[in-house]
Amino acid sequence: MPRARAVSGGAGGLAAGCAGLGERRAASAVAARQGRRRVKALERELQRKDKALAETARLAGAVKKPCGGLPRRRGRMTRLEDRQILVPDPGA
Repeated sequence: MPRARAVSGGAGGLAAGCAGLGERRAASAVAARQGRRRVKALERELQRKDKALAETARLAGAVKKPCGGLPRRRGRMTRLEDRQILVPDPGA
């Protein structure tokens, strides 16, 4: 016949089982806290990169040369009427 194992009774055995549960809860709480910190760090990084991208787009828009109504073809003469409209006469 198989031997019966001795079972420790009372609160001592229950406390030993709960101790492991508390350690697991503490470990999961630490992991959750680390996860929240990681998410916050990633959100800060994303916000910083969004600001940098917006500034780059703003600067790229400022660099464009104004066409000013001039013909876009190079090497062509500008008509006198167009020149008088676009460039004011310094003697006047």
